[in-house]
Amino acid sequence: MVHEKFLRSKEALMGDRYLEKMKAFIRTPGLQQERMEDLLRSIKANLPALEEWLSEAEDHWGEEDGVYRFYHQSWKVFDRLQPLTKEGFQLIVKIGGETDPPNDAIGCSG
Repeated sequence: MVHEKFLRSKEALMGDRYLEKMKAFIRTPGLQQERMEDLLRSIKANLPALEEWLSEAEDHWGEEDGVYRFYHQSWKVFDRLQPLTKEGFQLIVKIGGETDPPNDAIGCSG
């Protein structure tokens, strides 16, 4: 029984995108540095959009009001923070591109 659980979890890991990326880094010296430099270039290229998103997220309606509404269990928090969160997630997707997409556990549809 324990052995079967281990095999199933091992099979699940074998298809994991993150694990495959780590294997590629091990097999190809210099690949990780190259990918990190590409990611840094993408961040620098998207810096104005990131700064704009951050200022919107940190303003009164994005941060303070959102935390207040969340604490008081107001449904209005979703109307205000969900679009902002989706916009931030799309920036992450854009920066990572095809080579560094967000982790499957983080990604969401819609």
